Amino acid sequence: MGPAMEKIDILEERVRLAVRHIELLTSRNEALMRNFRKLQQEHDLLTSENSQARQVLVEVEKLREERRITRQKCERLLAKFQKMNI
Repeated sequence: MGPAMEKIDILEERVRLAVRHIELLTSRNEALMRNFRKLQQEHDLLTSENSQARQVLVEVEKLREERRITRQKCERLLAKFQKMNI
């Protein structure tokens, strides 16, 4: 085998190595993309749940305010009844 053939063999080996690296990187990239899509779906779900939780908190605060107002009205009525000795 002459020096030219050795250079071609070395070049072919480098090409094979480059191909293996590209295949490995492609495989890793595909796995990362699958993981990214999964995480994106989880993020979207959590964002939606967070929005719903915030809406529930707003409703709870409204109900607490209504309860406070109702309690005050009841206390005033009770005080009036007590003044009337009923």
